[in-house]
Amino acid sequence: MKILSYIILPMVGAWCAYAWLEWREDSLRLVEYATTNSEMRHVVLSDSTQVWLSAGSVLFCPEKFMGKTREVYLSGEAFFHVQKADCPFRVNTDKLSADISEATLGITAYPDMEEVMTTLLDGKFVLSFKNRKQFLADETGIRYDYNATNNRLIKTSVNLDKIAWGMKGYLVFQGVSVDCLASTLERHFNVIFNYEETETARKRLTITFPPDADIQEVMSVLGKMITDMNFSITKREV
Repeated sequence: MKILSYIILPMVGAWCAYAWLEWREDSLRLVEYATTNSEMRHVVLSDSTQVWLSAGSVLFCPEKFMGKTREVYLSGEAFFHVQKADCPFRVNTDKLSADISEATLGITAYPDMEEVMTTLLDGKFVLSFKNRKQFLADETGIRYDYNATNNRLIKTSVNLDKIAWGMKGYLVFQGVSVDCLASTLERHFNVIFNYEETETARKRLTITFPPDADIQEVMSVLGKMITDMNFSITKREV
């Protein structure tokens, strides 16, 4: 039985964010942008960088960028449209960092996921891992999936048009595991998934749902895709 947590995992993300804040050597005033489950948020940072936060996410950043880097911390998922400046823009997560000069990209880094997924829409960026290795990501239409457990980086081709729909509230899944999909649906619909893993459920799924789709509609479609899946919805549990 697979039971996804709502208490411990957000605490893990909060602890990682706190550790990053404590590590900061400067005395910049920090701002927190956060979304609850079922919520999306668009913010514009002091350097005009635009950020679209997905459900259940938190972003820490200076009230005003100063110094040699523009540095933020993300726990969750966000799209960034980074404006060019003299100093690079760095997104820190609990497993890796992304250094960006000028680009549009999506980063998925929830604490309950083994992988951090970064997708480049345009421009380029450099991934820096905890083992101090770096990787130049300059291929648009590619999602870079990094697994910190086995230290593997996998590249997956994605449809950029559909990725961009994510900034408009669509639920876009391209080659993701059932675990990843279930975690996203939990946050988006504010529900809890209890499910048993089967051989079919381990396959990768590609599907898009419109912003107005409800949990019943989503599960009905998934039930047709995963042939050995039966489901029921009781209040907030699936």
